[in-house]
Amino acid sequence: MALQACVLAPEVPVERSPEHTIKVEIRGGTDDIGLLRIAVYADPRTFLREGGVLHGVTVPPSTRTVSLAVPTGRPVVISVFQDLNADEQLQRGPLGIPTEPWGFSGRPPTLGPPTWTACAVTPEPGASIVITLRGAR
Repeated sequence: MALQACVLAPEVPVERSPEHTIKVEIRGGTDDIGLLRIAVYADPRTFLREGGVLHGVTVPPSTRTVSLAVPTGRPVVISVFQDLNADEQLQRGPLGIPTEPWGFSGRPPTLGPPTWTACAVTPEPGASIVITLRGAR
C-alpha cells in the first residue's frame, strides 16, 4: 500500500536546499508498455505518504536514463514504478504485493515494504544511481 504514493502525490513545498542534478539509470521493466513514474522524497517523515514527493516525473517506458534535481548534501529516496496500464497507481495483488515493476534507490528490502533507512542515499553532484525494477513484467 505504501508504494502507491510513489509518484502520484502532488509535489509539496518543503524547506528547499540548494539542488544539483544526478542521473538515474533504470534497469528492468519493459520498453513498450505504460509509463515510468519517478519520485524524489527528501523527508523521512513524508516518505511514501500522499503529498510527500519533492519532485516527480513521468517518462516513456523506453527511457533508461533520467536527470533529476536533488537537494545538495541531504539524503533522498528515489522511487520508480512502471505504470503498465497508465492509471497513475501502482497495482497490487490480493496480498498487497505490487503487480507492476517497481524499484528504489539504496538497498530496498527483498521482502516487506521499503523503508527510508534502507533506501536513502546522499548523491554527490553529477552522480549516477542505478535502480533495478523488480516484480511482475
